[in-house]
Amino acid sequence: MGGQVSASNSFSRLHCRNANEDWMSALCPRLWDVPLHHLSIPGSHDTMTYCLNKKSPISHEESRLLQLLNKALPCITRPVVLKWSVTQALDVTEQLDAGVRYLDLRIAHMLEGSEKNLHFVHMVYTTALVEDTLTEISEWLERHPREVVILACRNFEGLSEDLHEYLVACIKNI
Repeated sequence: MGGQVSASNSFSRLHCRNANEDWMSALCPRLWDVPLHHLSIPGSHDTMTYCLNKKSPISHEESRLLQLLNKALPCITRPVVLKWSVTQALDVTEQLDAGVRYLDLRIAHMLEGSEKNLHFVHMVYTTALVEDTLTEISEWLERHPREVVILACRNFEGLSEDLHEYLVACIKNI
């Protein structure tokens, strides 16, 4: 499900709308009782990187050298980091519509960010907020009640115990 960044940083959109959005509910009945871990589940690596842009701040977890290069030569560093960081061309709903059922969500809190605003990270912080994304996934699941989505939440960069509890509460509430 990865996309390639062109020189203009635009993505070519895959037009597979409705083609795979209900593939799990269309499985052969003899597969309905097969445990999920015995099925090959399509997933996306760094699911939320489609919304990275040149203004996205570099993660504080990245090397001091990269931080220094970003301050000294942002016109060179930022495009290289962005090209390396973006692994998806489709937004989360488009990925689900395309058949992705395993979402790799790398959650982070920016040091300069608002107190409760959690983002995603892959070398740089995304513009998308975790709570908004979880709501988007939940709304998609409401429209597709016979589908299963696996959320692999990890990294938790910059999360205090309070922020981790906030994240768990968001997941439970949504």
